[in-house]
Amino acid sequence: MMPVNDQKIDNKPTKKMFCILIVGIIPLLLTFLIYMSNKNSNILNYINSISGKIPELLSASNPLLSGVMSFYVKTAPLYGVVFFINSYKILNLNKSLPLIKLIIIFLLFTFFYIIILYFLLAYDVELTESGRLLRFLSGGDYLLTIFFIGVFYVCYTFTCYYLSYTYVIFMMLKEKLSFR
Repeated sequence: MMPVNDQKIDNKPTKKMFCILIVGIIPLLLTFLIYMSNKNSNILNYINSISGKIPELLSASNPLLSGVMSFYVKTAPLYGVVFFINSYKILNLNKSLPLIKLIIIFLLFTFFYIIILYFLLAYDVELTESGRLLRFLSGGDYLLTIFFIGVFYVCYTFTCYYLSYTYVIFMMLKEKLSFR
């Protein structure tokens, strides 16, 4: 670690976040490998049948692969919770911003977070009938896998940030109230 202004930079939360992300992406890669070795895999068909009526990001050109990956991507916020539980004790509080500003940012981020999660996890979308980029990504197995890794990454990262930010605000409120 290199000192910056006589302070040591601690990347433990970032490293934990990255490690948990990699662990979360491995099942997507395994799903892809199973699909590439057997496009009518019983395991994937079973997982797809379990998903039932859950809203999903579906590609008509690859319904089995997209159905299974869409079902799995819904676990991304749970990985964010795992990250938070494992690292909330080592998060550093940045007390440079006033509390009211942090609360306003938190409320705006909450609104943004809910919208993003709704559209990525709880909304039925046919990718082949969407915009150009989504049609392009849904056309091939490799690109579809990259798309779902990206969706997983976004949902996981936003959940990590949201929970961490909530914790920081809670700790700052607790600190302010304890001084009274």
